[in-house]
Amino acid sequence: MPFLNRGNHGDAKLFARAERALNERRLVDAESDFRELVMRQPTNPVAWYDLGLIYKWQADWPQSRDCNLKAVDLGASPQDPAWWNLGIAATALQDWATARKAWTGYGVTLPPGDGPINGQFGRACVRLNPDSEPEVVWGERIDPARMRIANIPLPETGHRWRDVVLHDGEPVGRRQLGDGSAPVFNELVRMEAGSLETTIAVVVCPTLDDSTALVEALDTDTTRAEDFTYSVVVMCKACSEGEEAATHDHRAENSWRPERRFGIVATSQLLHAALNTWSTEGQGRSVLS
Repeated sequence: MPFLNRGNHGDAKLFARAERALNERRLVDAESDFRELVMRQPTNPVAWYDLGLIYKWQADWPQSRDCNLKAVDLGASPQDPAWWNLGIAATALQDWATARKAWTGYGVTLPPGDGPINGQFGRACVRLNPDSEPEVVWGERIDPARMRIANIPLPETGHRWRDVVLHDGEPVGRRQLGDGSAPVFNELVRMEAGSLETTIAVVVCPTLDDSTALVEALDTDTTRAEDFTYSVVVMCKACSEGEEAATHDHRAENSWRPERRFGIVATSQLLHAALNTWSTEGQGRSVLS
C-alpha cells in the first residue's frame, strides 16, 4: 500500500498525530484526525485503511467496510491488509458479495457460490471475550473470518457449543496441534448461537475410563460432553498469547480426582437418560449434581 503523501507539512504533522493516537488506542482522537486526513487527501489509501481499522475496533461494521472499500479501490495489491479487514467487515454485515470480493482480492481460494461461505479452512482456536474473562476454545474455520466452536465453552462466557463467531485476522498466540501448532484468533462478535445451553454436571468417575465413557455416551451430532476438570486449564497471559510451551505446565496437579465437573450439551430428557445409564453401567460411578 502506498505511503501517505507527506509533501504538505501540515498533512504530515496531522498524520503523525493521528498515528500516535491510533497506536495509543485513543480512538476518538484518531478517528477525528483520520477523518480530516481523508478530506484533505481523498485518494490516499493509507488514511482510508487506518480509518477503517478504527471502525473495526469499534465494531462499526458499515463504516469499516466503506473505508476499506475506498482503500482497496485505490489500488491495493494482493495480501494487502485492507482486503482482509474489508472481508471481516463485510462478513459481519453478511454482505457476502463484498466478502467474497475481499477474500478473492487477498488471494484466498473460496468454494464456489454467491452466498455465505461454508468451506473448510482448518482447525484453529478462538479467544472468546478477549477483553474480559477470556477463554480459548477450539473450532473449525468455515471461512477466513468465521469459526464454528468445537469445544463446550464455560457457561459464564455467554457462548455455546457450535456457536459461529467472527474473529480477527492476526493470531494472538498458538496452541499445539499434532506435531505442529494452530493459531489463536481473538473473537470480534458472535454471529450465530448454538441451539442448546451448557449444563454443568458434577459426577464421580473412579477412573479415567469412567470419564471417557461419559464423553463417548454423548458424542453425537446433537449432544456433547466435556470433562472440564481436565480440559479447562488456567494459563498465564504470556503462554496464552504466545507459543504454548511444553515445559510450562499450568495444570495444578496430575493425580486423578474422582469428583469431576462436566459441561454437557443435551436436552433435559437426553441428559438425564444418559447420566442414569452411565451411572448404572460402571462400579463406583454416581451423579452428585
